[in-house]
Amino acid sequence: MKVLFNKEIGKLYDLFASLMVSLNSEEYFEEISKYNIPEDKVFKEALEEVKVLLGDELPKYNRTFHFNSNVGFSLIHTDKMWYCKDLEEYLEYIEALDEYEVQKIIIAFIDYHGEEWIQVKDDEIIKELLRDKVKLYKFLEDKPISDEEKWRIFSILNNIEGYKNDFTTLIREYSLKYDALYRKHEKEMEDFTLKLEEEVNKKGIAIDIPINQFIDAKIIKTLFIIPSFFHSYTLSQNRINKKGESYLILGKNIEQIFQGANREASMERNISIFKNLGDLNRYTFIKLLSEGEKYGQEITEALGITSATVSYHANNLLIAGLITMERYENKTYYSLNKESLRQMIDFIKKDLKI
Repeated sequence: MKVLFNKEIGKLYDLFASLMVSLNSEEYFEEISKYNIPEDKVFKEALEEVKVLLGDELPKYNRTFHFNSNVGFSLIHTDKMWYCKDLEEYLEYIEALDEYEVQKIIIAFIDYHGEEWIQVKDDEIIKELLRDKVKLYKFLEDKPISDEEKWRIFSILNNIEGYKNDFTTLIREYSLKYDALYRKHEKEMEDFTLKLEEEVNKKGIAIDIPINQFIDAKIIKTLFIIPSFFHSYTLSQNRINKKGESYLILGKNIEQIFQGANREASMERNISIFKNLGDLNRYTFIKLLSEGEKYGQEITEALGITSATVSYHANNLLIAGLITMERYENKTYYSLNKESLRQMIDFIKKDLKI
């Protein structure tokens, strides 16, 4: 398996990540607090600076990049970014997408949120939805999203050119402010990327950050690693495409998460597990997996939540070591890590002398 790095793509991806994370910072830091790791004041200040830069325009960006938006992330294509030399080339790619391509992307994104992408979606079903507005609204009505968001999506699907124009305009306006912000942290990201490259050259994917737990080296031919400042505590793998390529986003502080959450039989690790089990949604997630392996869409339907929410909770459960993940034929399968739970139970028995 070939492993490639590109800090320039990290910078491009981080433009979008800075909006995604800063506009959802309350939820983001709530999750981070569960892992008992030192606060990164520089990172926190950078997120606040993004909000200051947006100023009076913040509500417009919030509508597109808040977690509650079900279409805001549909035009962020990491695999396309890798082959673009800069932001303008990427935005030109978005602008060149024809109406039906964007409609397909949005519908597939709402329906699967990355579990099964557009190439495995039946074109005839999508065309029928777009031809028949009653069926389209029925399709949206069945999704666990707010009525306001349903109407917004309905309107966007009927005005794709306006949606693309709004999206690219927002990004172009923000990019003028973002460049100066990123330059403040560029040296730190260069050092982080260099460290990763040196580790991979020496150890392959068995580096200190346990990325080998998240990727299948037998299936992936080329792994593109994208270092991220603004997705600082994130490890996220994109789908494997037909060429056997996959994209792994590594936040600059992700190692702290693993050190805090995965230290064998440590107090911090078990407290992290307790906190995850104390979250009703995650406990229900784990209880569902106790019945056996499930793929993302099964969990979405069983729990009545969006696939984006499934991915959000799964990321935290993976970091805590409570579940494992495998990708097969464009689907993500999750399993309960029973050994981790057994270790936690042993810890309680020994520590509390039960």
